[in-house]
Amino acid sequence: MPGRNSRLTLAYETEKRYERRRHGGIEYNFENVLSLRGGLWHDEWSAGAGFAFWRMSADYAYYARDLGTTHRVSISIRLK
Repeated sequence: MPGRNSRLTLAYETEKRYERRRHGGIEYNFENVLSLRGGLWHDEWSAGAGFAFWRMSADYAYYARDLGTTHRVSISIRLK
């Protein structure tokens, strides 16, 4: 966005090892503080968000799968 410190990142990959599977994702980062993420792993989707302030950051990820869902939370502190 013009005039804002934001970034949009797109990623895409094709797996060729066993089956042709496609993976894609998008991340929007606003002011290096808030990140919103979404992705597709073959036919399963994921979403997440991140928040950074001072030397701390927190991230949350949700991954929908055939066998159930996964929620991941991480909190980190940069020492230097």
